[in-house]
Amino acid sequence: SRLCCAQVGYTLVPPISIAMGSDNGPPKRSPTRPTWQRRWAGLRWWTPMKALPHGISGACTIGFGLLLVTMALSGTAHDEQPGGGARFPILVYCYLVSALANCVGGAFLSRTIGHDRFIFLIAATLQFFLLYFTWRLFSLKSPLTSWPLFDSMVESSVLQLLDQVFSVALVVVLALMGTVGTSLASKHGPVPGIAAGFGFLSLLLLSGYPLQLAFRSSEWWSCVLERFPMQRAGLVLYTYIPATLTFAVIVFGATLLIRKVISPTFFGAAFLGLVLSILLSTVLSMEVHLPFRSTQKLIISCPSPDVDWLESISDALDFSAHARRVLAFFGFAPQPLRTT
Repeated sequence: SRLCCAQVGYTLVPPISIAMGSDNGPPKRSPTRPTWQRRWAGLRWWTPMKALPHGISGACTIGFGLLLVTMALSGTAHDEQPGGGARFPILVYCYLVSALANCVGGAFLSRTIGHDRFIFLIAATLQFFLLYFTWRLFSLKSPLTSWPLFDSMVESSVLQLLDQVFSVALVVVLALMGTVGTSLASKHGPVPGIAAGFGFLSLLLLSGYPLQLAFRSSEWWSCVLERFPMQRAGLVLYTYIPATLTFAVIVFGATLLIRKVISPTFFGAAFLGLVLSILLSTVLSMEVHLPFRSTQKLIISCPSPDVDWLESISDALDFSAHARRVLAFFGFAPQPLRTT
């Protein structure tokens, strides 16, 4: 009778496997999240160590960087006092610390990546050099760093030697970065390679300022500040912070690309657009908020050279003049501030 009841029960109330449409197999799984969501959730934010979390520091870098870039574009980031830098210097230092932790963590993490470890090691090294010169340009002649001990360090030959070594190393690493675009293009298609190429060219334009600072010493920088009193704010807030932020986001995007969270087309289109939009917006907005008080010349001759051809090269590489022509074309021509 028990067997009969079991058979009846089997007929009237089928097992779960049959209810789910399978005779003898396991139950069907419920619908899962898309692949990119599962891979995103699989990212490790606290590696390589909790004291130096690469993912968390990267999120802080992007957060502080976007805040500073937004303030710069709106004209609220800089201090109007001559020779001043940022209106809120603590935000700049928070950005520099988080970005430094991110690139150091990335250097340690590159050992576990495998065949792409060279790309991330070079990227971390390049970011370190860019952050160093961001700090140098921001700290020189800064009211917050006018302590006797710091002044003696700035004028010391040891720090100048570091400037010279790091500036030359920056150019070497930038040359090695040219191979990164080729590597990405060979593995993931031409679109990521083109995006990396634009990023490389944008960063290459920034190597002139460290070389001039390193081999022309702080006297050159003092001369620049006398001629362009808002140059500290211009270089730090409108040039180096946007550049290092863009580079950090691109490296993060490369991580997602290698882990197949995003497609090569999305990476190339999104990050190429990011590079171009930040580059154009910061170049134009610097001439809107700091016209004639800062310069975007890639070669700043200070004092003015006696050689005419060098001055001609400096004028040809004057992005301030090019930006003012673009603004004038759209009916906005920045005018020098009147002095009384």
